[in-house]
Amino acid sequence: MDKTAAEFMQRNLPDFKDSFIFEFEKSDRDFFRITAQNGKIHVNANNYVSAFHGIYCYLKEFCNIQLSWCANQEIHINSLVMFDGEFYKEIEQKYRVYMNYCTLDYSMCWWDFNRWEKEIDFMAMNGINMPLAVVGTEAVWYETLLQFGFTKKEALRFISGPAFWAWQLMTNIDGYLPPRKMKNTYMSVWNSAEELRNGIWNSECTRYSRDFPDMFPRCLRRNIPKRKY
Repeated sequence: MDKTAAEFMQRNLPDFKDSFIFEFEKSDRDFFRITAQNGKIHVNANNYVSAFHGIYCYLKEFCNIQLSWCANQEIHINSLVMFDGEFYKEIEQKYRVYMNYCTLDYSMCWWDFNRWEKEIDFMAMNGINMPLAVVGTEAVWYETLLQFGFTKKEALRFISGPAFWAWQLMTNIDGYLPPRKMKNTYMSVWNSAEELRNGIWNSECTRYSRDFPDMFPRCLRRNIPKRKY
């Protein structure tokens, strides 16, 4: 078992981490094939997302496991259920999109990497391969404005606080209730974003975000006076 699969099993099914055998093969379509033999669950799939989705589908179908955001958030089973034949699924949709800007700030703006890692596992178990990826964009804006000659105070004044950043990305507001300690707040978010770029988020997912939202700080004309707007 390779590192990615082993770490996923350790986080989610530590008592049965040695009972799953993974095999990967190339395919133009996302699929998984689950079989059970001699107390082992064999997982054949074309990538990690398909494999982890297959494990979760097996747990739902044969072990009566159902995870959710608000109630049961951990997997608790006493044994693995063996079954005859194979449990197969081919995923018709190439991209399975997850999250929007409102979701980000209603629920996720205070998350650290450990909480994000749990969510990434949950995404994979549900077959998600195209998540919204805007974590850390506050820090990108902040550092970019500094490079354009803005003072720290001016840059901070343009960026809304964590609970309202999504609405700025949707071009509804700007500079609404920014945090007082910019470096501590946004750099911690940026560090989480850096960690998210590793592992399955980077290798298995097509991340998406909108392009430049056509919003400028009010003092941009003063800082770059020769530019036409």
